[in-house]
Amino acid sequence: MFLLQNVYTSNESASYVVSSKLLQTLKAAIKERDDAVEDAIVNHYSDYNEDSIDVQEGTNSKCICGPDFMDVWFITNLNDVDSDDLGTDYPIVEVNPEDDIKYVLEESGAYDEEIKRMTENGTYEEFVRKVKEHIDWNNLQGRMILAENEAISAAIDAIINKG
Repeated sequence: MFLLQNVYTSNESASYVVSSKLLQTLKAAIKERDDAVEDAIVNHYSDYNEDSIDVQEGTNSKCICGPDFMDVWFITNLNDVDSDDLGTDYPIVEVNPEDDIKYVLEESGAYDEEIKRMTENGTYEEFVRKVKEHIDWNNLQGRMILAENEAISAAIDAIINKG
């Protein structure tokens, strides 16, 4: 049994699971994933210039990366998950915080000069590790939701007070 999950995040939203589907075989999961990616490119991201989006493929994942979003499909082999771990906080999909930090820094374009200097003097990897150490990863989702709610409240207040 294989689980196909689609996870979406953007500059305006926290990461969330768009869909989950159970499939009997890896071949079926890969076909479903590839069809979903193709559909997303044609029907959801057609407004983007083809140079502004990139499709990346990992061992069990495929991602559409745009200038302001990431849309990822993960395939998890549920037969490999130990039944003793089900119902616990066991992460089925591993997150790599250092890659996430680098993605945010590098894709924004805002830190190109700083990244170049740190790379040239050999401190970029150390900098990324320091950023990782200062983020409360266990409460990140909650903090992102709180920040999103505060931004929505502030926008509503601004519109109400404007009128």
